[in-house]
Amino acid sequence: MEPVINDGLVDIVAERFDCGVRHAGGLQGDMIPVRISEPMELVFAAAPAYLASHGVPATPDDLGAHRCISCRHTSSGALHRWDFVRDGEMFGRAVPETFITNDVDLMRGAALSGLGIVCLLRLQAAPYLGAGSLAQVLPGWAPVLAANHLYYPSRRQPGAAFRAFLEVMQA
Repeated sequence: MEPVINDGLVDIVAERFDCGVRHAGGLQGDMIPVRISEPMELVFAAAPAYLASHGVPATPDDLGAHRCISCRHTSSGALHRWDFVRDGEMFGRAVPETFITNDVDLMRGAALSGLGIVCLLRLQAAPYLGAGSLAQVLPGWAPVLAANHLYYPSRRQPGAAFRAFLEVMQA
């Protein structure tokens, strides 16, 4: 087994991978999806020192006066659009990008060092929120992402090792 981490959109057939992981909505029709996660909540967070010196945003519109830590998608080169939800409606807002990277650990580290506000999966932020080194901002505004799915080509006949891997990923 040789796991490869690539945040870009990869053609797993052309690149000769056995499988990939994506949200179900982004899959080609000839792929077999296998759900491997629950939907994932996002959270907006910043270091308490940053918030003490720059204030706490009350609405997404307030982010225009803040420094934001953003992610650039590897495959397209586009900046990740910050989405928000209110009363069941999802909408995006442009935010000022003070620091841009394609690495979640760097994004979180920049937020921990007081560089600005970051959008992370709650799972990625939880230990730091619990310890008080990050504080949640804009509670109730963060959307929930669709569940992740492992996917593989429908033409592939999974062998015993691949079936065992699928079972582990679904557990």
